[in-house]
Amino acid sequence: MEDGRGRGAKASAKRRRTIVDIRSNRVLVCVPYVCAPLIICLCVAAPGSAQRTLELDALVVEALQNHPELKRVREGASAAHEVPSQARSLPDPRFLFGAENFLVENPGLDTAAMTGLVLGILQPFPFPGKLPKRRDVAEAQATVSDREVGLLEALIVERVRRAYWQLHFAERALQITELNVEVIDTLTNVVHARFAVGQAAQQDALQAQVAHSRLRADLQEREQATRSARRALNSAVGRSPDDRLPPTEAPEQSPRAVNRMQLAKTVLSESPYLELARSKVDLQDRGVREATYDRSPDLLIGASYRFRGAVPGDLTQGTDMFSVTFGLTLPIFAGSKQKARIRELQYRLAEARALEDSVVLEITTRLERLIDTVERLNAEIALYQRELLPCRSSKRFGQEGAFVRRRFMVLA
Repeated sequence: MEDGRGRGAKASAKRRRTIVDIRSNRVLVCVPYVCAPLIICLCVAAPGSAQRTLELDALVVEALQNHPELKRVREGASAAHEVPSQARSLPDPRFLFGAENFLVENPGLDTAAMTGLVLGILQPFPFPGKLPKRRDVAEAQATVSDREVGLLEALIVERVRRAYWQLHFAERALQITELNVEVIDTLTNVVHARFAVGQAAQQDALQAQVAHSRLRADLQEREQATRSARRALNSAVGRSPDDRLPPTEAPEQSPRAVNRMQLAKTVLSESPYLELARSKVDLQDRGVREATYDRSPDLLIGASYRFRGAVPGDLTQGTDMFSVTFGLTLPIFAGSKQKARIRELQYRLAEARALEDSVVLEITTRLERLIDTVERLNAEIALYQRELLPCRSSKRFGQEGAFVRRRFMVLA
């Protein structure tokens, strides 16, 4: 009886060791499947942190205020706004001084009747309508500069937002990798300890070591990606690349609804790309109208005063004289100058209109692609929240392990 009980106890202990071995091997095999829902949970519904976080809106405001490239473009726009006042002003008058009709043998004011000193002024007057058209062109150019500022502001906001979420993704990926490293460290220590006492196969120890090495390499890669993302965000904001940044905030957990019609309407009315293209069309159109006035002559009006000396025998007795001059500019080279300029600006106007059509096509196509991407991502988030996040319960992991493994393999 005692021998039978001893053999039964040994067999029971052997079965328990076999069950432990099988469960240990299953733990190693199922690590990716067990960690997968954890990764998804952390990515989709990351818990808030009590420490100070990096606010996206504050970064956007800082970038719009301090980015050096934006400062440069704004200064250029300010300079462009100073041009219209110059364009609508009359040309500066010309002051004239002359000493006329002096005798070579005996120079002097009293040696000849026509000898004198002349003071004069000459004022060009552009053809009526030229100055207002030039002012319109300058104002259109200032508008183009403003649209360039608006476009750059939108691009900087996009860069900051993109860099911010890339940094957030890098930080979350790093945290998840660190958690996975902790898990694999524990499992590796368990396998090595069991292998040391002869309760695990050498293959299990090698597999655990390989998995440990891969995760360590992934950890280094994630750390480098996080550092690069921080530098990219600092650069987008206009900071020094090595400035320290607090952790980023978690995104909204619920997906946003997308209205295709409303977005398309907003893009076609408020897109900075399209506003810039339309302002260039207006600039070239005003340029064509201004160029048509180049064929009209400008008026020149001048006045002069002659100081004379008294000359014997001169009936005027050296009386000073006053003169008025009128003149016109003659566009005799209109075929090679003014008309050629008109044709040039007409071609540029056609180019600007073609650019506007191209921008409309590009932004509508790009909008459709972005909306499709957002809808696909919203569907994936809904899938995670509806089917994968409830799997965090350990009881459900035990009951539906095969279901989780199959689901994660499909999503991966």
